[in-house]
Amino acid sequence: MNNIRPNLTHAETVKLMEAQADFIFSHSTIIFGPDGLGSAVLASSHGYQGLLTAGHCAEMVFSSPQIALAASEKIHQFYIDCNELEHIPVEQVKDDGPDLSFIIFKDQSAVSEMKRAGKRFYDLDSANLSLLNLPVVKGHYCICGSPYEKLRNETFLLNNRAHDLVKTSLLAMMCNLKEIYDKGTHEYVDLTLFGTQSSYPDDYEGCSGSGIWYNRFNTIDGVNYTVHPVLAGIVAWQMRRSKRNPELRTITGHYARSIYKDVRQLLKARRLSDPKPYKL
Repeated sequence: MNNIRPNLTHAETVKLMEAQADFIFSHSTIIFGPDGLGSAVLASSHGYQGLLTAGHCAEMVFSSPQIALAASEKIHQFYIDCNELEHIPVEQVKDDGPDLSFIIFKDQSAVSEMKRAGKRFYDLDSANLSLLNLPVVKGHYCICGSPYEKLRNETFLLNNRAHDLVKTSLLAMMCNLKEIYDKGTHEYVDLTLFGTQSSYPDDYEGCSGSGIWYNRFNTIDGVNYTVHPVLAGIVAWQMRRSKRNPELRTITGHYARSIYKDVRQLLKARRLSDPKPYKL
């Protein structure tokens, strides 16, 4: 039996989903630019590895000569020159969409460093899209990104010298499916998240580019369950807070077809136009 609402308590459901957090975290990163913060999924398709993120996050990246990426929970530095990146936009970014891009790592040493740090690249070409077949359980979604309000600047001593340290959190936050819909030629999704409760942020700035993950529960006997996270979309923007339900925030993103059809087609065309691999 697949993709059904599990016969589990809420606590048991959350525990099973939390057990998959390491998988989701290993495919997620934070983008630090001079003028902002964004999130991204580490992904691969047609032989390219890079960042799957919101289009306006990609524009932020290429507005500066260098960015930093989060590669580990430990104190580290991971800078990459933007001339070692290539931007593959789905379309020109608009306020109400589209807002989706893939950023190729042209230098494979960046890929190797991320992997050495424990990061993985989600293979868009071999993803099991049957895991997203309807019906889905609306409460089994989460986003994984870095809210700007969690960012802290600190100073620490190393070898008797003061160093600036930027600390922030990569969070996996459970959310509820509100609607999946088409607009223009792209597929979108609306999700609701808490805006004032528990450890959830009051504002989701910085979460643009976050992966939208669906946690599919599978069982053979109706008693024992396994959970399979599948990348379902990319966060693009947040809606204004509702006066009727101020404790909730609505997040909008590109849904599965925008990734597995639109992005992959662009990367396939890029590969066919220049089959030579980037430098190792």
